[in-house]
Parts: sequence; structure tokens; C-alpha cells
Amino acid sequence: MDIHTPKSWHGWREFAKELGTIILGILIALALEQLAEQLRWERAVEEARTVIHEEIAFNNGYLQSRAASGACVTRRLDEIERAVTAAEPNGRLESVSGAALSLSA
Repeated sequence: MDIHTPKSWHGWREFAKELGTIILGILIALALEQLAEQLRWERAVEEARTVIHEEIAFNNGYLQSRAASGACVTRRLDEIERAVTAAEPNGRLESVSGAALSLSA
């Protein structure tokens, strides 16, 4: 069996070479870690953008639906207001949607 025993450095030049190799290895590892982190963030940002765009599209459709029914709702509220105003003098609410209602409690 061949066993390699550690050899001592023969001067500052070999020490600096070993130290430079270790530092270079650490810098490469850190750079690769940063690259992986950057790719992960880019993927997360893209997913967030997709979700935000979907939510905006849903909200836009909902608001268009509400805007389209707004005139109908306003017309119906006006009818109810006229019926309530007409009922104030005698306390009897005439039919708004088919049945007469009494205002007395």
C-alpha cells in the first residue's frame, strides 16, 4: 500500500501557491452558489409575475362584469327608492318585485 505523507512547505512560494489554490477554490464555489441563487430568484420572480398577471386578468373581467351590470343595479335602486318614498306618507310599501310589504314594525 502506498501512503502519501504530508510534506512540509519549502518556502513562502509553495505556501502562497497552496493558499492561492484554496482561495481560488473557495471563490469558484461562492460564484457558483451565487449563480444558482440568481437562477432561483429569476424563476421565483417569473412565477410571481405570472400569478400577478392572472390576478389582474381576473380582476379586469370582474370589473367589466360589474360595470356592465351597473346601469341595471342603478335603475333597480331608483325603483326601490321611489317605492320607499311613496310609502312614507301612508306606511304601506307597494309592490316592488311582486308583493306588497308593510313598513309597520
